[in-house]
Amino acid sequence: GLSVVFDGKRDDYFPELIKWATENGASTEGFEIANFEEEGFGLKATREIKAEELFLWVPRKLLMTVESAKNSVLGALYSQDRILQAMGNITLAFHLLCERANPNSFWLPYIQTLPSEYDTPLYFEEDEVQHLQSTQAIHDVFSQYKNTARQYAYFYKVIQAHPNASKLPLKDSFTYDDYRWAVSSVMTRQNQIPTEDGSRVTLALIPLWDMCNHTNGLVRISLVLLQDFTA
Repeated sequence: GLSVVFDGKRDDYFPELIKWATENGASTEGFEIANFEEEGFGLKATREIKAEELFLWVPRKLLMTVESAKNSVLGALYSQDRILQAMGNITLAFHLLCERANPNSFWLPYIQTLPSEYDTPLYFEEDEVQHLQSTQAIHDVFSQYKNTARQYAYFYKVIQAHPNASKLPLKDSFTYDDYRWAVSSVMTRQNQIPTEDGSRVTLALIPLWDMCNHTNGLVRISLVLLQDFTA
């Protein structure tokens, strides 16, 4: 299971998420977090939103990015590990795990609202996989299983043995469920954004923005304009 489990349900933490976002400069008016039944939680408009209207403003300091990972406790290992350097999505997954394990993390109000499990292939049960027999999808599922298992085995050894990993809060508690949760979180939520100097793009987890992917809700991701990449 997950080595870090929060009390209660994820929606118990939504008020704290809104408070944290507001106190740190995000705009949180004009929508609320609602349950869209089968699609899960998302943002629901509480007023009419015109086309091209800016209604969601998320300051850069609220984002979890590859850059914030390099400036965190993960930085020492990142500087030495070629896989982390080459694969931003894995870096972001470990950034998420390290912050989840830190009770004083700046991003904890956001992390506590993330699902505890996902519908990605990494969570498929055996009978679900059997339905994919004789399809191309079965090869993709097995490939994802194998790659994720190999990555977990590699990083488990790194975390236990690499001197630059000695300060990571994962040394005594890093399970496969931890890793597939982090990978799935990033897989379903990552966005490409410009770096602070605008010279290239980087990967980011964006609080609130990542709750706009609901096709039957009043707020859709196509209506959201992300601003303020320099704050």
